[in-house]
Amino acid sequence: MPPLKTNGLILKVNNLNDNDRLFTILTRDAGRITAMAKGVRSIRHKDFAGLQLFCYSSLVLDNKTGLHYISSAEPIETFYPLRESVEKMSLAVYLMDVVNAVSRDFLDADGYFSFILNTLFLLGNAEQRLAEQEDGDLLTELRRLKMVFELKTCVEAGYAPETECCVLCGTPGLHTHFDCVSGGVVCASCGGERENLIPVTPGEVKAITYLAQADLKQVFRFTLKDEVLDTLSAISEQFLAVQFETFFPSLDYLKSIWFQ
Repeated sequence: MPPLKTNGLILKVNNLNDNDRLFTILTRDAGRITAMAKGVRSIRHKDFAGLQLFCYSSLVLDNKTGLHYISSAEPIETFYPLRESVEKMSLAVYLMDVVNAVSRDFLDADGYFSFILNTLFLLGNAEQRLAEQEDGDLLTELRRLKMVFELKTCVEAGYAPETECCVLCGTPGLHTHFDCVSGGVVCASCGGERENLIPVTPGEVKAITYLAQADLKQVFRFTLKDEVLDTLSAISEQFLAVQFETFFPSLDYLKSIWFQ
């Protein structure tokens, strides 16, 4: 089998021994793969720079007995600014865990792949947006990026939230709560006695609708009031966990860093 030449994003790195590493990589052409690189733990290795966590690299992969071996890795973008603060680093680790868990659900992943790279770029350069706005703080900006990423990941995987009609009775119009298990808004009549619902205002429902429908290239171009961000963050986080039935230990660590 000829070598596979593709671009890929390093999602996860596992040390095998003193010299070798096993990588989980999301590629442009072959989806999510697992690949081994020998001797790459040494900083003198020719591919050391291109095989770091979060790196987007040009790869050449050999396939032997069903396992990919990395024969070369040239970095295209290292996203180095992600490493400038523990707050950004912890969020980036969580995002890669999300991608690792859900990427198998994407059949046409090119648009989503670019969305991932754009998210990492914006995360690494979060301070630049704050400087341009002359308002806000780093934690608020990181929470905004996290919320959008979670919600759009659900949408792209086919789990778009219902925001027009009550998911329980089908009644259109004003709704008072969001049900992450059923996947959408709930009217006052249905939500009165149910547990684990998140209260929402008409403005918050409108914001969810906009984000769900927005183009992946444009979705980050908006601002939210703090109270709206609080509600949408709670919804996006719980909605993603429920829809993909996945628990992320990195999310607990992220929260311990952000809210210590």
